[in-house]
Amino acid sequence: MSQSYRNIEGDINRFDDVFHQYDDDDNIDGKEDSNIDIDAFFMNMGNDNNEDIIEIEQFNDDKDKMIDLIVEEEHLSQKLSQLSASGKDQQQNENDNQSKLSTVKKRPSLTPTTTIAATTTKKMKPNEGDQSSDMIPKYLSNNNKAFEQMINPLLQKAANSINIELLREIAVLIHQLECINIDRSLWTTYLRSGTSTLKPQATTKLFLWSIEVKQRMIDCGEATTSNPDEIDQDSCLSYVNRVLEKFQNQTNYCQTQLRERKQRLNNSWTSEIEEAITKFVQQYVTAVYKLPKEGQMVAVEYDYSDRLLQLEYYQENPNEYQAIIFQDLFQLKSAKETSKLDVAILKQRITYNHLPLSFDTLQIPAPKSLNTIDDRSLRQRLTDRYEKILQQTKSDMMMVYIATAEAKMNENEKKFDAIMVKMKRNQNSDLPDYKLTQTISDGQELDWIDRRSIFIQKSNITCSPTIIQDAPHHLSIEHIRFLNRGPTYIPPGQIHILSKSSLTLAEMITKQMAPLRRELTKLFTKYPVDLSRRMNFEKLIEQLFNESFLQSMPSILEERALYEKQLIQSIQYYLKKDQLMLRRTADNMNTYYLGRLDEFNEKSNDYIQNSTCYELIGTIDEIHTEQQHLNEIILSINSQLEILYERKLINRDHLTQWNIDKKSTINLPYLYFLPETNEDVHISVQPRLTSYRHCPIYILATYLDQLLRPLFNSFSRSTTCLNGFDFMQKLKHYYFTQSHPFRPTTHLATFKIHDLYNMISHTALLNALNTFLVNPLIVGQHQRLSNDAIVELTTIVLQNNIFSSNGKIYRFIKGCPLNLSLTELLVNIYLHNWQAPLVKYIRLDDTFYGRYNNEGFMIWNRSIEQLQKIFDELEESLDSNLQMTTFIDNNVHFLQASIENQNSLLYTRVYHDSISQRFLLPYIADHPRLFHRQWLRSALIQACQYCNRFDDFEEERLYIELTFLANGYSFDFIEYHLKQFFVHFNPKQYEQLNLNRSTYHLFRDELFCRLDQQKCDLEQEEQLLQKNRQFIQLSYLFDWGSRCQFNQKFYQLWFKILEQDPQFKKHGLKIKLNTKHCYSSNTLLARSITHF
Repeated sequence: MSQSYRNIEGDINRFDDVFHQYDDDDNIDGKEDSNIDIDAFFMNMGNDNNEDIIEIEQFNDDKDKMIDLIVEEEHLSQKLSQLSASGKDQQQNENDNQSKLSTVKKRPSLTPTTTIAATTTKKMKPNEGDQSSDMIPKYLSNNNKAFEQMINPLLQKAANSINIELLREIAVLIHQLECINIDRSLWTTYLRSGTSTLKPQATTKLFLWSIEVKQRMIDCGEATTSNPDEIDQDSCLSYVNRVLEKFQNQTNYCQTQLRERKQRLNNSWTSEIEEAITKFVQQYVTAVYKLPKEGQMVAVEYDYSDRLLQLEYYQENPNEYQAIIFQDLFQLKSAKETSKLDVAILKQRITYNHLPLSFDTLQIPAPKSLNTIDDRSLRQRLTDRYEKILQQTKSDMMMVYIATAEAKMNENEKKFDAIMVKMKRNQNSDLPDYKLTQTISDGQELDWIDRRSIFIQKSNITCSPTIIQDAPHHLSIEHIRFLNRGPTYIPPGQIHILSKSSLTLAEMITKQMAPLRRELTKLFTKYPVDLSRRMNFEKLIEQLFNESFLQSMPSILEERALYEKQLIQSIQYYLKKDQLMLRRTADNMNTYYLGRLDEFNEKSNDYIQNSTCYELIGTIDEIHTEQQHLNEIILSINSQLEILYERKLINRDHLTQWNIDKKSTINLPYLYFLPETNEDVHISVQPRLTSYRHCPIYILATYLDQLLRPLFNSFSRSTTCLNGFDFMQKLKHYYFTQSHPFRPTTHLATFKIHDLYNMISHTALLNALNTFLVNPLIVGQHQRLSNDAIVELTTIVLQNNIFSSNGKIYRFIKGCPLNLSLTELLVNIYLHNWQAPLVKYIRLDDTFYGRYNNEGFMIWNRSIEQLQKIFDELEESLDSNLQMTTFIDNNVHFLQASIENQNSLLYTRVYHDSISQRFLLPYIADHPRLFHRQWLRSALIQACQYCNRFDDFEEERLYIELTFLANGYSFDFIEYHLKQFFVHFNPKQYEQLNLNRSTYHLFRDELFCRLDQQKCDLEQEEQLLQKNRQFIQLSYLFDWGSRCQFNQKFYQLWFKILEQDPQFKKHGLKIKLNTKHCYSSNTLLARSITHF
């Protein structure tokens, strides 16, 4: 157990990103990385949203209840303050933390208090080497709460009260010492370069003073000339020694001041506090000061090596050709590595929200009258829209900056590679005058710097996704920063910190394993296994679970967990106080919406009252409870099944299978709403239903879906697109197999049927189903069911789509929820019949047509007028409740693909909505880091599928990288998975991939080929497993620990113990072990949906 703990703790510093949960998920071998159907993800936004009502009562601690919401605001500010709770400091902190009502998203204007630390800085002697260390850094100022947040948990443990301002002064002194030491290292490097001691192993003496030293001498009046080349050796040596002496004096002064302040703390100063402050300071010094200085040191060393190598080479008396090649190699190598560093720095600016300083001047003037609008809510809405436009502009500009830097990097790399190839070719020739020395020709001396990551100082300027603020609020900067992480973010350790109250760690681990224990019991009941094997397996799994998760968190993580818990409680308080609602957005992206509670409730209630899709069938009260309504519904469904049995449409086995047992776990789905932002200043709401897995009709609906789907898929394969990959593969095949697929007059067209799943009548669905079943290609009975029986059973499902909302029971009278996969199938059957006239024309012209659910795409070679007439006729034939929009042009977008007839050539790329917020990741509840890793791979696959030109793929690849960087994922995380992607689809597995315009098409063909084969293999396996119900998913709750270690050993024990039982092995089960988080930001902050 201790070993696994050390492994995880060692990973903490390796993963510096928002979504890292401090488990070992980056150590897995990629078996969990299945491709995500991106189109299906967005299509099925309302599908089985059980994560929005995850039950977490089992972890609720009575001794750790939510802060009393009627407590005075001042008392709350004091309680949740991250500052010291002593005397005058406490009162000052209460005043500082008073939130002012915000109608625009501006940072509070705070005036820093002059402290002893500031006085100390003013007393510091000027530093000729560098002045930056004399300034109070922003991260230690009173305006920035990072220091208080870090030190507060330690202050709470302290036996005596500690003045936090004194600790701040100590932190400033430690910062100054760190900066001085870094400056000393840089100037020592200057000294070693100037005194020929930088490369002691070199046989040639080189005294090289950096141009920075000489320029500093000129600027400070330490030189008698303004020409750096005229400054002599002795002057440089004397100046540098004086600078180093001043560094030593400053060090002595700061150390004296530091000792004096430590003595003032007496016994309150501990090694733990010192270690925490030092580590905190070093983190910021590294980001802001150290790495840039290290870059200067590396530049000095490189320049010295360069000049030394030149000196040594010219001592060999090279001929003119050799001298030119030698000089070109050095210049190109320098340019190549410098451009690599430029790209890395720009990408890290995205990660740390620190855009180039030139972006400060990139402003779009806000309307002058914006701040004069009296309606605060409207003013906030318009202000948020204005800021989103500015944010989008900066995001687009960063794309241009990085694309430009990458283009320059690629140019430099090509030039360097070309001259290296030429040099090596000459090395193998018989012409001695064209050969270089071995030292130069092997390229080792050309290595300079290839730093792939660099930390950049954080700032408030950002192009990262942000919360949509649609109402005035009292939330602080820290609150908004937390909410900007989105509903997917999972505050770490929220289960483990409950062990600080009534629940012990062992009790919590037992609760975390409870879902897995229950699922295994059900599994072994259905698929019996030898009792001794089962008992041994369950015993070992429980031991393994304790070893993997029964661990205390590192103190740094525990402090973060406690701070974020308090932050969440504070946000909850202000939401309640200001009557605000916080919801994830309806587009299923990782974005919060903050708005007025009364407005949201009003829109939600209006939606239900004005909807023609539902009818009210009952009210829940003390007399008519929800369970009583449920019993009546179950009785009605069972009665309808009995009637079908009496009519001999179903047999006794069917009746037994679908008859609902009142003792089974049955409940009604619940209707709730999510906000949808529009182009105007007002919001709308979208309905969502919680999981249908325990609803009365789920078993019957699932049976019908599994019965009909294979029949329909084979029947409709030629015109139906399963997803974007299937569509692009069919379009690609059409384009390359036709002699003249595109003409100058060829048009592209798309159509979309709106609100289809909500508004289509049940009669239309049933008629289409009957037409499908009587088709000559679909004949006979299906699993002992006639066509009439299937239609009658489907009618039962449609008529019993029942849900609850706000104390009332409703029934769908038209449309049906996407939570049931049967819904999507029935709609597709309807559309397949509806589209027949259009498909007839397409086949006559031998052109292309594809439909994905309620959207379609086609290539049209006849007149636009004729196509528009066909569209008009099709719209007339739609069910009366439905409307359709069409688009005809030479450039359209379909399934996130932009498709264009460009001079009779097919041109495709990824389509991005110009209105949407940039760099958004999808919302996911269970395990965001794992899902986002799979999303990264799938997005890269989609980019390669959609982009038929290399330049477009590179642009999309860059967009994907920046999306993950902007959402807090580390540079190393992205680089690793990019490398894995290119290695996996490399058409020449044993050769290094050099992706460019020439090799891209080969790479793309290989990707299509492999994915096609993978799709065929998976389809066969999944159909077999689903048919025989052999695919079993198990899960447990995860918060902290060795997740990957447990999962890997679980599979090993499964095979070693259970799979050795001959009878059990015959079932051919495939097991997937999942982890679930029950404390996501969305779960903790979005109010219980039963309130609406």
